[in-house]
Amino acid sequence: MKCGKALGKDAEAWLFALDAMVNIGENKIVDDTELKSELEKAAVAFENVKKVKQDESRLRDFPSWNSKLEAAFQNYMSTAPYKKVKSIIEESIEKNKRAIVFHEANSCPEFWEHTRLIAGINVAVPLLKGAQSLI
Repeated sequence: MKCGKALGKDAEAWLFALDAMVNIGENKIVDDTELKSELEKAAVAFENVKKVKQDESRLRDFPSWNSKLEAAFQNYMSTAPYKKVKSIIEESIEKNKRAIVFHEANSCPEFWEHTRLIAGINVAVPLLKGAQSLI
């Protein structure tokens, strides 16, 4: 809030986008080899979705193609590899939910360049420091 008020000056409304992610670091629930194996299995299961996405019928009969795509995604999401990877992600987030890392603020390239060139500051620095102080 303090960063927003400082950067927004007297504006009635302001918005700053902060992107954050969970810092898993060494606090993993599976090792990298096992995770890579599970991701490879999920990639194989995703092949049917990719085939439907490339189907040229999408240009002639979008409603029918879209139904096929929805079915393909539903089938993919019911596979064991998808469920395993989803479980790993959810457990990792739950285990590390207090280890948040803010990694970006206002990702628009024009915003960054204009601010840097006109004001001579990298707005991410005060925004990220302010966000980190709230944790």
